[in-house]
Amino acid sequence: MRHGFDIGNYDEAFLLDALGRNVGSGPAGSGWAAVEGLIEGLEGEGADGSTLVQAKSLADSLNIGYSEFFREVLGFACLETLVLPELFARRRQGSARGEIRIWSAACAAGQEAYSLAILCEEQARLEENPSGYRIFATDVDEGRIEEARRGLYSRESLRRLSLGRLEDFFAPAGKAFSVLPRLRERVEFSRFDLVSDPGTCPPASIYGHFDLVLCANMLFYYRPEIRARVLSRVASCLAPGAYLLTGAVEREIAVQYGFVEAFPASAIFRLSA
Repeated sequence: MRHGFDIGNYDEAFLLDALGRNVGSGPAGSGWAAVEGLIEGLEGEGADGSTLVQAKSLADSLNIGYSEFFREVLGFACLETLVLPELFARRRQGSARGEIRIWSAACAAGQEAYSLAILCEEQARLEENPSGYRIFATDVDEGRIEEARRGLYSRESLRRLSLGRLEDFFAPAGKAFSVLPRLRERVEFSRFDLVSDPGTCPPASIYGHFDLVLCANMLFYYRPEIRARVLSRVASCLAPGAYLLTGAVEREIAVQYGFVEAFPASAIFRLSA
């Protein structure tokens, strides 16, 4: 209540680990040598600013923002060879209308969203009359959203990209690489909290109706009832025949909440009938 940050949604083991990482990091004499002391410190007034610093440290420990390009190797391979060709074929054959709509939830600094855009661009090149597509990418952290919009990445962070993709979709920018404008314009970044914001999908998408949603490597941080809430919201904004990609370690979670794996061990799901 004091800091406007609800830690009650997190999985207990993950929460205790985050609390443990913050224990003992307060100033000398603060009494933050145990979780109880940390809590007492966070409840204090903190006239010297230490309380706010410690609260931000704890919040940062809980708000995991790590990602990388093509992180889910098997999942992205299935997207490239099976899912995206199918989605484009539906449009080509007239069995679906409009643009292909994709949502990258918990997109961190944009690596996942741009990975998707690369695959869509490559698939579009194979089409005689390629369908349009749009990617909506969201994250709870406004700072990471700003990073994503800039589209500037170190060489190390692009290690999963082939040389061809690096040359095709990025331009050197000093010691880093910048996502080319033609790729950036395909992705719309906005802040959205999948856990607590109102609505089932980001307002930028207007009505959801996504052909593909990526909600990877964030479910296992939350309590079971929060996982159920998140997956229920995702399910409600899927178009008929749409797909969901989770993290590989979250496959059992998706199955528990009514999703069926579309391809073995891929972490790509469809809603059960």
